[in-house]
Amino acid sequence: MNCAFTVVIQLGYVVGLSTGLHGTALLAFAMAYVSQAGFLNLIPALLTAWPLCYWPHRTASRLFAGAIYALLQVSLLADVIIFRLFQRHFDSLVWNVLTTRGAGDSVRVDTASVLIAGAAVVAIVGISMALALSLAPRLVVRRLRFGLIPLLIALLTERTTLATIDLLGDNSAMQTVRDTLPIYQPLTIKRLAKRFGYIRPPGEVRVLPMSGGFLDLPKHPLGFRPAPRTPNIIVMAVEGGRADALDDKTMPNLSALGRDSFRLMKHFSTGNETRFGIFGLLYGLPATYWNRVLAQSMSPPWLDLLASRGYEFRILSVVSRK
Repeated sequence: MNCAFTVVIQLGYVVGLSTGLHGTALLAFAMAYVSQAGFLNLIPALLTAWPLCYWPHRTASRLFAGAIYALLQVSLLADVIIFRLFQRHFDSLVWNVLTTRGAGDSVRVDTASVLIAGAAVVAIVGISMALALSLAPRLVVRRLRFGLIPLLIALLTERTTLATIDLLGDNSAMQTVRDTLPIYQPLTIKRLAKRFGYIRPPGEVRVLPMSGGFLDLPKHPLGFRPAPRTPNIIVMAVEGGRADALDDKTMPNLSALGRDSFRLMKHFSTGNETRFGIFGLLYGLPATYWNRVLAQSMSPPWLDLLASRGYEFRILSVVSRK
């Protein structure tokens, strides 16, 4: 019953969010969605098995079990909320963002959201306690038929399919599952296949039919407005540079170039770290998409467009030494 409860809460990870998966990969994702619910509930199951079997007071042991399972569901609900905000699960980075002074300037929670979250927590605790005290004792004799078998079927289907896709060289489906479902532990069979003589040719990537990937960019075709000439485009990234330093006194040459160019003044950075800031500059995506773009080796769509129009690229790097 708690697995079914977890399946419902996990809808928060996928409703309204396109995974970009199709066919075989989508089937594997659906099976992982179900089997992961069983894996998450295995943790409180191990914690409550001994009290339920050996505590002399049945009511106390069932209340303890209900509290432990409720803690899992509440934690999962909190992670869903964080995932909807940051597109990543709760970790040290999210904790740092939430506890940093001034975080409330960008992350604000209104009164209605607090009331809804409080009501959800009360409902989860109440349902868990009710299941533990009344319904669970009558279902325990049928747990194998109604719980374990569907979870095993989902687990075997998901592990087999995702391991096969990964073996063929397409890791986008597995990366999508890992990014979407909390603490998902993937299964790979590359070493086992190598022991039996299977070696994938270098550079060959075979994708199962209609497997797809998480990213679907761009959403609309890109193009140029009619113009008499194609301008040169210069992107200058200064490590630790400040926008207010671009003046005639501090940076006279760049300041003069800016006055003679089309200068964008309303840029918002996607991160306070070089990697994430440059990523947002090139892709126009939040920094939380970094791992997914890296996994699918996707180039920036607007750079692809420039390349198709005959633009030549040159990258220069300068390291100052004191």
